[in-house]
Amino acid sequence: LGKAIDIEGEIFGKDSYKIAIAKNNLGNLEQKLGKHLEAEKAYKEALELDMKYFGENHQNVATRLNNIATLLAAQQRYDEAAQKFAEALKIDEEVLGVNSMDVAQDLNNLATVLGDAEKYAEAEPHFERAIKIAEDTFGKDHVEVAANMHNYAAMLHTMASFNLSDTLGDGTASFNLS
Repeated sequence: LGKAIDIEGEIFGKDSYKIAIAKNNLGNLEQKLGKHLEAEKAYKEALELDMKYFGENHQNVATRLNNIATLLAAQQRYDEAAQKFAEALKIDEEVLGVNSMDVAQDLNNLATVLGDAEKYAEAEPHFERAIKIAEDTFGKDHVEVAANMHNYAAMLHTMASFNLSDTLGDGTASFNLS
């Protein structure tokens, strides 16, 4: 893939959006291979090229930010991931409108990573807004609504588990299992 990028660079120029696509694809491959540093480098190069070509406020830039954030979240770098997801959200809200399904996906991504970071109070309104957008777009019985609700429920379950373990851990609750 690296040689293909070099050839495309000779044909289209090193700053072409086509090189950004190729770099993003390389990032995807590196991530799947577990090569996180290489993936991050490729994703960041794709982001820089798209920002040069399209400007900072473009849907491609939001997509690249989401890819970087997903990689960071997979490495449990939650604060960095949340920042990138929030940047993507802001762009998509401005470019696509506050009620687009891309915005709902961004909200779900941000909420999920905030939940993973145990920032439940910050995550909840993002989940709720994502669910509302999906319901307004597709109706209550759509798979997108169910997916958002599932992620929200998973976080609530985790919250409940933590709260229960906190309660049990300090000896304020006990159970008789006999």
